[in-house]
Amino acid sequence: MNTVKTLASLPFFWLILFVAVFHSSIGVAQNTVAETTPSTSPRIQDQDILALNDSLMRMADYYVKPSRSTERRIDAVIALMFDQNKLGLVYKRDQTSTVQETVAAGGGNCLSLAAVFVAVARHVGLEASFVSVSVPPNWREADVEDLYVVSQHMSAEVTEKRRFGEKKHGVEFLWVMSEPGKKDRKAVGDNRAFADFYNNIAVESLQQNRLDDALYYAEKAVAADSRYAYAWLTRGVIYRKLDQLQEAEQSYVTSLELDKDNPSAMSNLVALYRMQGRDREADRYSEKVERYRMKNPYYLHSLAEKAITEKSYKEAIRLLKRAIKKTEYEDKFYFTLAKAYHLYGKHRKAIDSLDKARALVTDPAVKARYSKKLDLLQESNNG
Repeated sequence: MNTVKTLASLPFFWLILFVAVFHSSIGVAQNTVAETTPSTSPRIQDQDILALNDSLMRMADYYVKPSRSTERRIDAVIALMFDQNKLGLVYKRDQTSTVQETVAAGGGNCLSLAAVFVAVARHVGLEASFVSVSVPPNWREADVEDLYVVSQHMSAEVTEKRRFGEKKHGVEFLWVMSEPGKKDRKAVGDNRAFADFYNNIAVESLQQNRLDDALYYAEKAVAADSRYAYAWLTRGVIYRKLDQLQEAEQSYVTSLELDKDNPSAMSNLVALYRMQGRDREADRYSEKVERYRMKNPYYLHSLAEKAITEKSYKEAIRLLKRAIKKTEYEDKFYFTLAKAYHLYGKHRKAIDSLDKARALVTDPAVKARYSKKLDLLQESNNG
């Protein structure tokens, strides 16, 4: 029998897409090795990830161990983690950290929070495991040129041994699971969870242009679980960034061998082949890649921008509506939609779209820029 309790968090790790205008060409196909920021971070090892310090163990002993039943101990672990009078942890999207780092920082992403749950639960005698959860893909643009990420999710579970079998207590992170319908939940071993952890650190390092760190943790991810397709994909992206194309290709191919329908690996491999003029090899995957591209809101946005330059404004509007349906909180989608509407002669809709773009940003300079354009549109419409 399975039960599911609610914890807290959001997407945890990144499936990398290394692209320019979403896989039609590589925008960073330079002939020199990319410049990199030197490493300044300490190297994390397996034993560091779930380690509890004396203070955490004392808190677990005091707040959790007095609870006798499995369910009450699970509730006590959750309370210890999230009650403001205890650890008071919160979700932090781009922060993958060890248990001790997560507690010191006051939170982390859902992989980090799942690690805290698993470590504390094990300390108080519960049989806790990581759980990989299948959720609909959620693309977003990274802070590095030509890099996009797709978020996924991690939670946890506790197995309770009973006289006639066992009971699974799922621990779910509620506010990532807003999509209706059943989600595929799969318990994974520590090696897989550690591979996810190192993969996250590799991507976070890549976004900060710390390529030495990125490669170090990508290699650790592969070493932790050599059958984890996304770890090989990340490794390939980093080698591509370093302009080591043979290593990049080998990593992408390995990722596909482990997961033959992995669209991210296919996309990156096709982009690499196209760049090298190996069109026949690229054509093997092109149809599948194109279907995958059309699900990606940023690729749809790029097609819309191209349609605008070709004065196909109605097509641009159609594509942008599809992009917004997939990612509602991207201000530049609404900005481009406003431009398409304005050029198409739909000035009222252009004003509404630009107003939505302005509402989505917090940067004062960007908000002021949108406000200025909005004033001009309104003046034009009133005139």
